[in-house]
Amino acid sequence: MRQVIVLSATLGLALLGSYLTWTDTTEEVDDKTVVVVRGEVDALKKIVWDGEDTITLSTRSDDKGDYLWVELIDRTKTPVAPPQPPADEAEEPDQEEPLPAVDEDEVEDDEVEDEVEAEPEYEVTEKRIEFLGNTQAQQTWEAFAPLNALRELAGSSDADPDVFEFDAPEATITIEGASTAEVVLGGESFGSKNRYARHDGKVYLLGDAIIRPLQFASSRLVERTLQPLARDEIVSVDVHLPDGTTHQFAQHKADVPAEAFWARVDTPDVSDLDAATWLDKAFSLRLRGYVHADEVTEELTEAVRYVVHGTEGAWTVEILRAAGEEPVWYARSDFNRSLLSLTASLAQNFVDDLDALAAP
Repeated sequence: MRQVIVLSATLGLALLGSYLTWTDTTEEVDDKTVVVVRGEVDALKKIVWDGEDTITLSTRSDDKGDYLWVELIDRTKTPVAPPQPPADEAEEPDQEEPLPAVDEDEVEDDEVEDEVEAEPEYEVTEKRIEFLGNTQAQQTWEAFAPLNALRELAGSSDADPDVFEFDAPEATITIEGASTAEVVLGGESFGSKNRYARHDGKVYLLGDAIIRPLQFASSRLVERTLQPLARDEIVSVDVHLPDGTTHQFAQHKADVPAEAFWARVDTPDVSDLDAATWLDKAFSLRLRGYVHADEVTEELTEAVRYVVHGTEGAWTVEILRAAGEEPVWYARSDFNRSLLSLTASLAQNFVDDLDALAAP
């Protein structure tokens, strides 16, 4: 009976939240845009998701320009088993005399207490991950300055926090710009993935498209390419081998894909199909993960280094092999600003085909 009452109350709260979502008036600001947190992208410094995991987006800068950096603290909860005494130290149970039988009809309902199970204990481990933000990370960044809502739920600020699940919020989002603002995330709206959010005493409905990429940053916001230029933006490539040999290639007619071809710099009119195949593999390489340099204890040897030139700059990629019998491959790129792990089979195949660059 108690369970039925609890479920009925929960359903009632959900229906109330749904009703408020779709029937309350919307406070319109700036030509029908509902602004939760005002701000400009140029003034934005940091966005922090603080929930089960902690995710931080921030801007950084180096000689290559400005870029978005993502830091993630991934927390894993593992159940802790209660300690068990050694078998030889286990005590024999006391032999107690049986209690007298109790007539259940004489026991009042309020004297019968439900058994409460003990809360399980967990051990929390943390793993720190850092990576360059991709295009979706940039779009997410811009979506928070200003942060707009689908609607404001007028009159909902006095509602019971249980209605919108603010009593146990999933996360708090801190937005640091010209000033600092905190947005508390509640539950999902009835029939959708959109989220209730509370800021400055008001309740809003935020679109799922804004929240979800930040919530799942480890899979959605990771930049996996080794250099940022599209195929038609690449002017030339210099390939440096460990023996000191350098091969230089230039792309011709890049603006006409059907006619584009690669040629050696010293023979610009002769298409080099073998080199084009190898370069296509270079442009298709994707990283497997970001690695802290102190996590790699083996000596790294450079297998090949290539520099991709565009009209507005150049990007260097080094392909590295870790010492050992089994090949373990890494890359280092001034675009990703990190040591990177590569899929062994793809990297091995890429390096094995270096012979294709030999001059005809």
